Amino acid sequence: MAMEIDSAEYQLRCQLTGHEDDVRGICVCDNAGFATSSRDRTIRFWSSDESNKRSYTTSKILLGHTSFVGPLSWVAPSEELPEGGLVSGGMDTLILVWNLATGEKIQTLKGHKLQVTGIALDGSDVVSTSIDCSLRRWRKGQEVEVLEAHKAAIQAIIKLPSGELVRGGRLVPVRVRFFILIFSIFGYEIR
Repeated sequence: MAMEIDSAEYQLRCQLTGHEDDVRGICVCDNAGFATSSRDRTIRFWSSDESNKRSYTTSKILLGHTSFVGPLSWVAPSEELPEGGLVSGGMDTLILVWNLATGEKIQTLKGHKLQVTGIALDGSDVVSTSIDCSLRRWRKGQEVEVLEAHKAAIQAIIKLPSGELVRGGRLVPVRVRFFILIFSIFGYEIR
């Protein structure tokens, strides 16, 4: 069933320029703004333009990945990160944790063998997925759990408000079948 959308209801509000290649990820950063990642190896943090409230301006450019940057996740403000932070994953197999107040990288998480495709926060833990068919849990900068139960790449992960982790990808070797798995506790399939 197709949803009908009145295109007259939606109009371009503003166009943001800055990335030198296509945008691969976007995440809302509370009321502070939003972040975008790109094949140009950068992350841009956008905040409301003071001179034009209908637009946004780049307030920070985060550099640290050596290949394109994909998934992003917002880290809510805390004592350690008073203005919040970001977690990014890239083609370079790295997961980087950023301090938004300073724009500096504060952690580098290494463990995936191929491109990082998804990042979700589960409390203070970082959960990541990859083309290498693994799902990894990181706590305080250390890898604490690895799930390598897939025969194909895990393409995405999110955490539902209920606390369940949802990951998606493709089942092989039979015909191409796509899947979404929901976990209530890390590693336990419930659907």
